[in-house]
Amino acid sequence: MAESRGRVWTGVIRVGPHRGDHRVAVRAVLSVGVPLLVLLLIGRLDLSVYASFGAFAALYGRTDAPRTRVRMQATAGAILVAAMLVGTAVSALALPALASVVVVAVIAALVTLFAYRAQWHPPGALFTVFAAGATASFPATGATFLTVLLVGGASVAWSLVVTTAFVLI
Repeated sequence: MAESRGRVWTGVIRVGPHRGDHRVAVRAVLSVGVPLLVLLLIGRLDLSVYASFGAFAALYGRTDAPRTRVRMQATAGAILVAAMLVGTAVSALALPALASVVVVAVIAALVTLFAYRAQWHPPGALFTVFAAGATASFPATGATFLTVLLVGGASVAWSLVVTTAFVLI
Protein backbone atom coordinates (compact mmCIF):
# COMPACT_ATOMS: atom_id res chain seq x y z
CA MET A 1 0.00 0.00 0.00
CA ALA A 2 2.71 2.48 1.00
CA GLU A 3 4.70 1.51 -2.10
CA SER A 4 1.84 2.34 -4.48
CA ARG A 5 1.18 5.61 -2.62
CA GLY A 6 4.79 6.61 -3.27
CA ARG A 7 4.38 5.96 -7.00
CA VAL A 8 1.28 8.15 -7.10
CA TRP A 9 3.14 11.08 -5.56
CA THR A 10 6.11 10.52 -7.86
CA GLY A 11 3.75 10.75 -10.84
CA VAL A 12 2.15 13.90 -9.47
CA ILE A 13 5.42 15.79 -9.07
CA ARG A 14 7.22 14.36 -12.12
CA VAL A 15 8.05 16.88 -14.81
CA GLY A 16 7.96 15.45 -18.31
CA PRO A 17 8.02 16.83 -21.83
CA HIS A 18 5.85 19.92 -21.98
CA ARG A 19 5.09 20.35 -25.72
CA GLY A 20 4.65 24.07 -25.17
CA ASP A 21 2.01 23.62 -22.47
CA HIS A 22 3.60 26.34 -20.37
CA ARG A 23 2.96 28.92 -23.12
CA VAL A 24 -0.73 27.98 -23.19
CA ALA A 25 -0.88 28.20 -19.39
CA VAL A 26 0.75 31.64 -19.33
CA ARG A 27 -1.62 32.86 -22.06
CA ALA A 28 -4.59 31.61 -20.05
CA VAL A 29 -3.35 33.19 -16.81
CA LEU A 30 -2.80 36.56 -18.48
CA SER A 31 -6.08 36.43 -20.40
CA VAL A 32 -8.17 35.67 -17.33
CA GLY A 33 -6.03 37.26 -14.61
CA VAL A 34 -5.55 40.76 -16.00
CA PRO A 35 -9.28 41.51 -16.51
CA LEU A 36 -10.03 40.15 -13.03
CA LEU A 37 -7.24 42.26 -11.54
CA VAL A 38 -8.62 45.36 -13.28
CA LEU A 39 -12.08 44.63 -11.88
CA LEU A 40 -10.59 44.14 -8.41
CA LEU A 41 -8.75 47.46 -8.61
CA ILE A 42 -11.87 49.37 -9.65
CA GLY A 43 -13.99 47.61 -7.04
CA ARG A 44 -16.26 45.78 -9.51
CA LEU A 45 -15.67 42.10 -8.87
CA ASP A 46 -19.43 41.70 -9.33
CA LEU A 47 -18.66 41.79 -13.06
CA SER A 48 -16.05 39.03 -12.88
CA VAL A 49 -18.32 36.37 -14.39
CA TYR A 50 -18.55 38.36 -17.65
CA ALA A 51 -14.80 38.98 -17.75
CA SER A 52 -13.96 35.36 -16.99
CA PHE A 53 -16.20 33.85 -19.64
CA GLY A 54 -15.00 36.36 -22.22
CA ALA A 55 -11.40 35.48 -21.42
CA PHE A 56 -12.10 31.77 -21.90
CA ALA A 57 -11.75 32.47 -25.62
CA ALA A 58 -7.99 32.26 -25.01
CA LEU A 59 -8.32 28.53 -24.30
CA TYR A 60 -9.22 27.68 -27.89
CA GLY A 61 -6.83 26.60 -30.63
CA ARG A 62 -3.83 25.88 -28.44
CA THR A 63 -2.10 23.69 -31.04
CA ASP A 64 -3.32 25.41 -34.19
CA ALA A 65 -1.31 27.69 -36.45
CA PRO A 66 -1.34 31.31 -35.24
CA ARG A 67 -3.87 32.68 -37.77
CA THR A 68 -6.21 29.75 -37.25
CA ARG A 69 -5.86 30.11 -33.47
CA VAL A 70 -6.69 33.82 -33.50
CA ARG A 71 -9.65 33.24 -35.83
CA MET A 72 -10.92 30.38 -33.65
CA GLN A 73 -10.53 32.47 -30.49
CA ALA A 74 -12.33 35.44 -32.03
CA THR A 75 -15.21 33.20 -33.09
CA ALA A 76 -15.32 31.45 -29.73
CA GLY A 77 -15.23 34.83 -27.99
CA ALA A 78 -18.15 36.11 -30.04
CA ILE A 79 -20.12 32.95 -29.28
CA LEU A 80 -19.28 33.18 -25.56
CA VAL A 81 -20.49 36.79 -25.44
CA ALA A 82 -23.62 35.83 -27.38
CA ALA A 83 -24.26 33.00 -24.90
CA MET A 84 -23.89 35.46 -22.01
CA LEU A 85 -26.37 37.78 -23.73
CA VAL A 86 -28.85 34.93 -24.14
CA GLY A 87 -28.38 33.96 -20.48
CA THR A 88 -28.93 37.58 -19.50
CA ALA A 89 -32.13 37.65 -21.57
CA VAL A 90 -33.34 34.49 -19.83
CA SER A 91 -32.74 36.19 -16.49
CA ALA A 92 -34.25 39.54 -17.47
CA LEU A 93 -37.37 37.80 -18.79
CA ALA A 94 -37.61 35.76 -15.57
CA LEU A 95 -38.26 32.58 -17.54
CA PRO A 96 -39.33 29.52 -15.55
CA ALA A 97 -36.56 27.05 -14.68
CA LEU A 98 -37.69 24.52 -17.28
CA ALA A 99 -37.61 27.14 -20.04
CA SER A 100 -34.12 28.20 -18.92
CA VAL A 101 -32.92 24.61 -19.13
CA VAL A 102 -34.39 24.25 -22.62
CA VAL A 103 -32.71 27.47 -23.79
CA VAL A 104 -29.32 26.35 -22.46
CA ALA A 105 -29.81 22.88 -23.99
CA VAL A 106 -30.52 24.42 -27.39
CA ILE A 107 -27.38 26.54 -27.06
CA ALA A 108 -25.42 23.41 -26.13
CA ALA A 109 -26.68 21.53 -29.18
CA LEU A 110 -26.08 24.36 -31.64
CA VAL A 111 -22.61 25.24 -30.36
CA THR A 112 -21.59 21.58 -30.18
CA LEU A 113 -22.53 21.10 -33.83
CA PHE A 114 -20.73 24.30 -34.80
CA ALA A 115 -17.64 23.42 -32.75
CA TYR A 116 -17.29 20.01 -34.34
CA ARG A 117 -17.90 21.42 -37.82
CA ALA A 118 -15.30 24.16 -37.25
CA GLN A 119 -12.91 21.68 -35.58
CA TRP A 120 -12.56 23.69 -32.41
CA HIS A 121 -10.00 22.70 -29.82
CA PRO A 122 -11.27 22.05 -27.19
CA PRO A 123 -14.34 20.60 -28.90
CA GLY A 124 -17.88 20.92 -27.66
CA ALA A 125 -19.85 23.60 -25.88
CA LEU A 126 -18.75 23.29 -22.25
CA PHE A 127 -17.66 26.91 -21.73
CA THR A 128 -20.62 28.23 -23.72
CA VAL A 129 -23.08 26.24 -21.61
CA PHE A 130 -21.45 27.55 -18.44
CA ALA A 131 -21.58 31.11 -19.78
CA ALA A 132 -25.28 30.93 -20.68
CA GLY A 133 -26.27 29.04 -17.54
CA ALA A 134 -24.32 31.21 -15.14
CA THR A 135 -25.57 34.49 -16.55
CA ALA A 136 -29.13 33.16 -16.59
CA SER A 137 -28.85 32.66 -12.83
CA PHE A 138 -27.88 36.27 -12.05
CA PRO A 139 -30.46 39.05 -11.71
CA ALA A 140 -30.51 41.15 -14.89
CA THR A 141 -32.06 44.35 -16.19
CA GLY A 142 -31.91 46.09 -19.53
CA ALA A 143 -28.63 47.77 -18.53
CA THR A 144 -27.02 44.39 -17.92
CA PHE A 145 -26.89 43.72 -21.67
CA LEU A 146 -24.54 46.65 -22.22
CA THR A 147 -22.42 45.49 -19.28
CA VAL A 148 -22.12 42.01 -20.80
CA LEU A 149 -21.12 43.49 -24.15
CA LEU A 150 -18.55 45.87 -22.66
CA VAL A 151 -16.96 43.63 -20.03
CA GLY A 152 -17.25 40.34 -21.94
CA GLY A 153 -16.23 41.96 -25.22
CA ALA A 154 -13.26 43.75 -23.66
CA SER A 155 -12.13 40.50 -22.09
CA VAL A 156 -12.33 38.69 -25.44
CA ALA A 157 -10.39 41.54 -27.06
CA TRP A 158 -7.74 41.35 -24.34
CA SER A 159 -7.36 37.58 -24.82
CA LEU A 160 -6.84 38.16 -28.55
CA VAL A 161 -4.17 40.76 -27.78
CA VAL A 162 -2.42 38.27 -25.49
CA THR A 163 -2.60 35.52 -28.12
CA THR A 164 -1.27 37.83 -30.83
CA ALA A 165 1.55 39.00 -28.56
CA PHE A 166 2.58 35.38 -27.98
CA VAL A 167 2.65 34.81 -31.74
CA LEU A 168 5.00 37.77 -32.16
CA ILE A 169 7.47 36.73 -29.44
